Amino acid sequence: MFYQKYRIQNSTLLKHAKSVIHSRWSSIDDGSRKRLPLSRIHDVLSGSALNEFRIACFDELNRNPWVEWFYKDCSELVAKLIGPDFCIQSKLNLSIVPPRDRSSQLPIHSDSWAGDSPFQLNFWFPLTDAVGDSGIYIVDPDCTLDAMQYLQVNGRLPPIKKRSRMTVAARVGDVIVFNPALLHGSGLNTSTKTRLSLNLRVKNFFAPDFSAQFPDRNSASYYAHTVLSDATKFGVRFWGTSRLKIEDAPG
Repeated sequence: MFYQKYRIQNSTLLKHAKSVIHSRWSSIDDGSRKRLPLSRIHDVLSGSALNEFRIACFDELNRNPWVEWFYKDCSELVAKLIGPDFCIQSKLNLSIVPPRDRSSQLPIHSDSWAGDSPFQLNFWFPLTDAVGDSGIYIVDPDCTLDAMQYLQVNGRLPPIKKRSRMTVAARVGDVIVFNPALLHGSGLNTSTKTRLSLNLRVKNFFAPDFSAQFPDRNSASYYAHTVLSDATKFGVRFWGTSRLKIEDAPG
């Protein structure tokens, strides 16, 4: 499987994130807009107005304790997939993809091209159902590795066979987990609904650090939230070399 899908009942993150977005929506409401579902935002906002709304929601979300919400939902899942010692990305990302908006398409890529660690996982939460063309696609690991080797030799990606590209279907309450070093992207949203989603990255505390080549991916800034086991906290203090902020588990 190119990715893993888990179901979170009564997600704290989704409940609070939707509340933040609806609150922001109400602040520009004329008395009727707030009754529209999030998937119909494009009926009212488009272009720069929609992007300004997204940025305002992004800023508001990141002023809230979203790490605690995420930890409440996914602490056991993170420990299972990554281990008890991990770092969480400093910002919670919000994506809004309206129908037929070519500027919102995400070309096929690997996050490693921007310096993201291949030793991390992306947690992707749909705020509206994402099925068919309204979702994302992920390329399988073997094809990704072959394509990356081809890219190094030829300076471009080879054609990616359709059978190697998995379209991800997810509904509200699902979380999709995948390694963002895998080739992935999104096509044109040909549905009639706007797709909203949250995403964030988590990596093991002991994973290799590539900040020498990519300073903006330094663990102390790009991954601003760190949860460590008691054993690792003692080891870090004994060794005396950590510059990270050591936090107790949220909540």
